[in-house]
Amino acid sequence: MRDRSIFAFILTLGVVVVIAGCSSGSSSGPECITIDKSSHSIHPPAGVRVVFRVLDCDGYPVRPLTSADVTIINDEKGEPFGSGGEGGGASAPGVPSEFGLFSILALDMSDSIFNNNAVNDVIDGAKIFVQKMVIDPDRALRHKVALLVFGSTNETSVVLDFTDDAQALNTKLEELRTSTSLGTTNLYGAYMMALEEVCAQGLDLDPVERSVVILTDGTHEAGNESELQANAIAAKDQAETDSSLTAFSIGIRGNYDESKLEELASKSEYFVISENAGDLEIVFEDVARRVEAIANSNYAIGVCTPVELGNPSLTIQVEVDGEKDSETVPYPTDQLTGDVSSCDEVLIADPCHGLDCGPGALPGSDCGTCPGPTDYCTGFGMCVDDCEGRECGLSPNAGISCGSCSPVETCRSGQCECSYSECSGQCCAMNEVCYNGSCCLPSCGGKDCGNNGCGGSCGTCGTNSTCVNDLCVCDFVNCLGQCCSDGEVCFNDQCCMPDCTGVTFRDHGSTFSSIMDPTLRPRFLISGSALFVQHLQS
Repeated sequence: MRDRSIFAFILTLGVVVVIAGCSSGSSSGPECITIDKSSHSIHPPAGVRVVFRVLDCDGYPVRPLTSADVTIINDEKGEPFGSGGEGGGASAPGVPSEFGLFSILALDMSDSIFNNNAVNDVIDGAKIFVQKMVIDPDRALRHKVALLVFGSTNETSVVLDFTDDAQALNTKLEELRTSTSLGTTNLYGAYMMALEEVCAQGLDLDPVERSVVILTDGTHEAGNESELQANAIAAKDQAETDSSLTAFSIGIRGNYDESKLEELASKSEYFVISENAGDLEIVFEDVARRVEAIANSNYAIGVCTPVELGNPSLTIQVEVDGEKDSETVPYPTDQLTGDVSSCDEVLIADPCHGLDCGPGALPGSDCGTCPGPTDYCTGFGMCVDDCEGRECGLSPNAGISCGSCSPVETCRSGQCECSYSECSGQCCAMNEVCYNGSCCLPSCGGKDCGNNGCGGSCGTCGTNSTCVNDLCVCDFVNCLGQCCSDGEVCFNDQCCMPDCTGVTFRDHGSTFSSIMDPTLRPRFLISGSALFVQHLQS
């Protein structure tokens, strides 16, 4: 029996237990390898791009290939491209630029998941998968992920279509965290829906890798189980053959026949049982690693060929740790001129080599868009932060919003500046002042004078008045808001100093006489021991 460290494992009390299995050869490498699929495309005047996948003979990924592992033979000469005197050559193996990577997560949201309080663990595990498949990888290896939830037949649906928008995926997962049960479990119906959805993706791309990851903690509970089970297995086998599909199944330990869940996986080693729902983050991370390894088994090589006539072919020769395989690829010449001087094998292999975004180096190639919300794709295919050094206003090239200022700030040349005053790095509002290191709004409502609460004054009192309880109070006579001086009286609505020149008083008991103007009527005023007369206009 071969000694293969397999992928299946059981998580028990948080401990990963590796189950014995079969392996291809020694631990240092595979027992045999196979180029299990290949394709090519022509890029005038002399380019041929070859795309191929290398697995071991059991269908598992092998270690990453290097230039030393791959040779491309010009079958017209029987020697590697570029080794003769006709020019041309072949690039190192790299990631295909027009790579379609599609994964769908089918998550059980039936009664049993909710009754076992496993919802949060399912969502946390799914978010790990998004992190590993969408956020962490380089652009060319970023998956488009869809979310399918299932319970009863009528409640099973795709709640988010395929996307590489990690924020959208995580937002939808958080919504599912607070959702309600979808009833009983239509396991096979959900599985076949997931297969149909993922196999419809990337039909115009080459190569394409598709994966289904289905999670459940129960058995199928809808319709004719035997018939639906057979249909599901047949659909999986067809998708694996026709659509480059790999299926993974994850089970939370429960009262069901685990073999029925195991057969939904492409290989028995791609079936994982989690003893506890709390271990699902570890499980999803491991599944993501395996999905990534399969995707990374695809390679593209650019060839600049001097051949321009006939029905030529090239041969891919691969050697991994002493194990070899080869594949012959015929290619047409109707678009080829043999002008290898106008051909760059690196750009044939990857039209986006050295580019972040925009059109690639070959006609029709697209290097995608920039990932950041404020990124801008320059005319040189580089992503730059168009808001770099800016915190507000519109960016200079793309007119992207770089942010907005607070209500007490104004945007000037891309920077937020205080509209009024600044206090210890804080912008104060209108009418506020800086006091003891903080913005302070003076309070002088109903006050004439005194402290404004911010170290300032609400005003000072005028002559002949004093501040009393924040109000200015006249020291002597208040004459319609005017404070008179000592000795003054209020006369004709004005402060007036009495002048008694020419007035004679005769005291005859109750008799008073005056030699003043007879049109004035007297009023007696007493000030201390002195008697005054105020003559008022009749």
